[in-house]
Amino acid sequence: MASVDLGKGYPSADLIPANLICSHGINALASLHADALNYGDEAGPLSTRLAVSELLAWSDGPAARRVPPENIFMTCGVSQALDIVCTLLTSPGDTVLVEDPCYWLALDIFRDHGLDVRRVRTDADGLSTDHLEQLLADGLRTRFVYTVPDHNNPTSVTMPQARRDRLVWLAAQREDDRADGPRARRRHPLPHPAVPAWRAKGDQKEKSKLELLAEERDYKRRRQTYRAATSTSPSARPSWCNAT
Repeated sequence: MASVDLGKGYPSADLIPANLICSHGINALASLHADALNYGDEAGPLSTRLAVSELLAWSDGPAARRVPPENIFMTCGVSQALDIVCTLLTSPGDTVLVEDPCYWLALDIFRDHGLDVRRVRTDADGLSTDHLEQLLADGLRTRFVYTVPDHNNPTSVTMPQARRDRLVWLAAQREDDRADGPRARRRHPLPHPAVPAWRAKGDQKEKSKLELLAEERDYKRRRQTYRAATSTSPSARPSWCNAT
């Protein structure tokens, strides 16, 4: 009798495009030679970030604000993206809100950063915005809300558009940040301040995206959305983090 391990998210081998990954790897090595294995742009290859930008434009729909490639930072999996968000936006002791149940590795990352993790109830439509609104009305201050609105891990629920709109509206009423979880897909523009340029202008020294993010610690006072996503397979995850 065959058994299925539900303890971790191991996909079926039939779902992993091994042959496709192999052929693309060979093509990359053939065209880029040693450059493919050397240090590159710290934000990730421009060609990859352009592809991610096009993917987001396609998945978010024509009404969404396009994410330019300079606002995209490639990471080694969602865990690194979450770690970057926590490093830039939080300090030990800060409170963060997560859905209950929550992606277990995200909980580990938040606790490693010394964050006070509070839970928000979920129902058949995902994170309960009614419970979230109640917590905020009771005076709870949070650095961000973490949720996986599409194909939730671990519940598999996809959040309806009306609830997404309500979540965004609640965040817009406050000075807190909001963080959409892995595989998040927004399908509407958000009323938030413009994202600062990633590159210094004029005669200033050109700076990396992470340096400028670190200098913009006042993001904690601005309504920003951080999205992280991953794909392909557990051991090969070209992931990204973008601020919009």
